[in-house]
Amino acid sequence: AIISYTNAVSNGFATPAFPPYIVKDLKLSSREGASHVDTIYGLLRLYSHYTHSTTIGNMGGVDERYVGGILGRVVNPHSYSSYPLNYHLSWHLYTILKSIPDLNAMLDLKTPELVHTGYAFQLECAGLWEWSIYVLLHLPDTSKSVKMVKEILNRHAPDLNEKSTEFLVKKLGIPEVWILEAKAIYSVYIMEPYQKQQVNLRAAGLWSQLNTLVTKYVAPLCISRRMEKDVKALLETLLEMEKYSHLISDWKTGGGLYLKYLQVIRSGTPDKKAIFELIDTVKSIRINLEKRIRDNRAQRGVLGVGGGPLFDESLRRVVLSDIIVSLIEYLYSQEEKQGVPADQRRQTMYEILAKR
Repeated sequence: AIISYTNAVSNGFATPAFPPYIVKDLKLSSREGASHVDTIYGLLRLYSHYTHSTTIGNMGGVDERYVGGILGRVVNPHSYSSYPLNYHLSWHLYTILKSIPDLNAMLDLKTPELVHTGYAFQLECAGLWEWSIYVLLHLPDTSKSVKMVKEILNRHAPDLNEKSTEFLVKKLGIPEVWILEAKAIYSVYIMEPYQKQQVNLRAAGLWSQLNTLVTKYVAPLCISRRMEKDVKALLETLLEMEKYSHLISDWKTGGGLYLKYLQVIRSGTPDKKAIFELIDTVKSIRINLEKRIRDNRAQRGVLGVGGGPLFDESLRRVVLSDIIVSLIEYLYSQEEKQGVPADQRRQTMYEILAKR
């Protein structure tokens, strides 16, 4: 029947199997009829070729290229819709056909990602973002799937309530840490209180982002306020971060620097060499920071008063200066307690200042 109909169409005795929307438009029929066929007709051709391949003229069995070509036309949105981004039927047909073991090996499109991402985009635009994640989990490339799912979670972090989280984790098998990551990133984006940002970043295991938060905001504020409760909480956070320091590229000049400082001034037994090295490190960081602040001000032509990146960097610069003074005072007082002569203590101070 398929052969007879195909021959009839070729000889002009029958109308081509156009999609319904093309049949209604005669001008469209003549222009696009050759490239678009009705979905049902495409499925009939696919079934006929697969089950009766020898009657179609392929004596060697099923022609995989032929089948793949038919599939490409069947799942093309133009086979049932005038809207080229309407992938709802395309995706369902493709996933059903791919689930048939005998057809799975040969039903490979050139760009299968387009069917998955197209339908996922359509669902997200319709407000069904949780189901768009379900669709993206079918992507053949796992790395792309993970990347795109995380992007959707980040975009919809404000909508991640208990119900949606339960669906994503228990029904779709999404790792809970991905949910926590999205919430943490959103928490930083909307500039929630630093304490809440810390909690979210720690829960998500985003140690590099937590290091940035601690280095730029939390540590400078805690140290400048000199409140024992805050400093103790900061020390606990830094000690936990130290376990994951291998995952933090700038740990030594970030959180690691503040941790070393707090450990030194709380040790009770000053290590002169360690203090000198720490002061040199802090000075080097402060010099680079001052240069960056000057460059930013020259670029933007503003002083940064009232908040923003320049204000944050300026606060950090002030705190770094306070750390140097605090280390000098600590070393001086400890040497005084140990009975080190005043001349020798002054000489130590001169050595530190001479390195400025």
